[in-house]
Amino acid sequence: MINNFNNLISGGVILKLQLIINGLIYGIIVAVSTMGLTITTKILNFFNFAHGTIMTLCAFLVFSFNVGLNLPIIVSVLLAIPLSVIVALCIDSIIYVKMRKAASVALLMTSIGVTFAMRSLIKVIYGGGVKFYDVRISKGINILGINITSQQILIIILSIIAMYLVHLFMSKTKIGKSMRAVSGNPVLGEVTGINPELIYKWAWGLGTTLAALGGFFLALDTRLVPTMGWNILIPIFVAMVIGGIGSIYGAVIGGLIVGFAMEIAAGFIPATYKLGVAFIIMIVVLLWKPMGLFEEKK
Repeated sequence: MINNFNNLISGGVILKLQLIINGLIYGIIVAVSTMGLTITTKILNFFNFAHGTIMTLCAFLVFSFNVGLNLPIIVSVLLAIPLSVIVALCIDSIIYVKMRKAASVALLMTSIGVTFAMRSLIKVIYGGGVKFYDVRISKGINILGINITSQQILIIILSIIAMYLVHLFMSKTKIGKSMRAVSGNPVLGEVTGINPELIYKWAWGLGTTLAALGGFFLALDTRLVPTMGWNILIPIFVAMVIGGIGSIYGAVIGGLIVGFAMEIAAGFIPATYKLGVAFIIMIVVLLWKPMGLFEEKK
């Protein structure tokens, strides 16, 4: 009986530690995706609902190259990301550029329309079923019964590299500094010689790249379905609000908080309710800091 009790305790500890690992992976995926949405929201001053669909688009483009053309997964990602950026820039040039001075609500509703149009097109092309990449499933590392797959290790490494490169780009490059200037005061930025349209294009490019990475990571860690980007959009929104709308560093912290909260909660409550835990945390944070943990100083 004592051995059974010890095994039960040990099993419970391993389960909790596995939930923490799962929370870390999901949190990183949300964090990378939230960084992308934060950049476009900060520069373009509207919440782009199509962000999640761009994530889905890139994930399916990777599928086309990897499964359809039998290319290695890394090569497929390197081809899919630029294509996703081109699509985003085309959408901006055809639709959003004509609405730059429109009310944020009008842009928001337009992005919702773009979302449903793109999602329907993805379903027409790829169907509505579940798909998987052609990658070898590896157990990765197993420590005391806690498993981290090689795919999850890849997600962690690439995410850290991406986050660091974004930090360097925004803080060290001329374009990055110009983006920060335009987001703080577009009129003053234009007076100082900054071309706003160029900055908008860079915002779309950088934001889409991060969205594309997030979409690939999500499909690699879970499964590939046309609704995956839409399903993660609410956690991304919650993460952005918790971290502070407009704060890139807050997006990372907010994403990790949401990921940990949702995955750990899944070990104690039905999975359908775990998003509610993230909302509760968001409400608590906003009661304490109404502008989020990392309020942007104007």
